[in-house]
Amino acid sequence: MWSDKVWGHELLDLWEDFCQAEWYADWAKVVQTWKMPLWRVIPARKAISKGTRLLPSEDVEAILDNATRFALANCSCRRIATRCDLPVEVCLQVNRAAEYAITRGTGKELTRDDAMKVMDVAEEVGLINSVFNGSVVTNVICNCCGDCCIFYYPLTKYGVLEKGVAKSRFQAEVDKATCKGCQTCVERCPFEAVDMVRIPGEKKLKAQISSEKCSGCGVCVVGCESEAIRLVEVRPPEYIPA
Repeated sequence: MWSDKVWGHELLDLWEDFCQAEWYADWAKVVQTWKMPLWRVIPARKAISKGTRLLPSEDVEAILDNATRFALANCSCRRIATRCDLPVEVCLQVNRAAEYAITRGTGKELTRDDAMKVMDVAEEVGLINSVFNGSVVTNVICNCCGDCCIFYYPLTKYGVLEKGVAKSRFQAEVDKATCKGCQTCVERCPFEAVDMVRIPGEKKLKAQISSEKCSGCGVCVVGCESEAIRLVEVRPPEYIPA
């Protein structure tokens, strides 16, 4: 996390070389043996329509309300890979994980309001809210990118993402009458789930979501200035394992 302050970036570069040469391929093989995904997408708070019922383990505000301590750490994935220029200091630790980071010196303590501001920034820049795949979130909310994350990047590269990362219970849906065809959603979507299609009688191309690729992160919803995209519930509460 902080080794470059002593040795420069050389150690992190060596770790990245190791991942590319050996570990990513082995990681992808291991993930295929799992009975269920270890990681899960949770929807962006700003993408949720008023009145939508969220479960405690997919509701950012509820997760923070139920936490007793908060800490902010660097994203180790982006610190090592450096394949994107998205914010690094956005890894949010809660409860015992926060205590560990604060005691160890790898994270700084936050208030609950500060933690919410971190989540807001992460959503605005297009990071994926991610947690361990269970009915209770007790340690970390990661804000991941598809270019560097040790889950999203290698598992996508080897075609086994859904074996390691569960989608959220939601899926993006476009109102083509409202869509202005700006293509911001295409640029923001970390799963390449948005295509621009021609609609009869329309001059501009309109956004269309691939249900197969969409993981329900809500990144496209947050970035849509015309408010033409919304998240809809497509999986039951039982989808999240106890």
